[in-house]
Amino acid sequence: MSGIVAQPSGITNPPIDDLLALSDSKYALVINAAKRARQINSYYSQLSEGLLEYAGPMVP
Repeated sequence: MSGIVAQPSGITNPPIDDLLALSDSKYALVINAAKRARQINSYYSQLSEGLLEYAGPMVP
């Protein structure tokens, strides 16, 4: 092997354990994820309507 390790992406990055360290509970983590999903969906629906009220997805 060449020593290169594939970095996980998507749902596995960042790890859930790291996110739980930033949140009070698993429930709070799920609530925050749902809020962010709604923001992203709202952003994309505004793009098709020509309105921009919210900031777009904040992906590095």
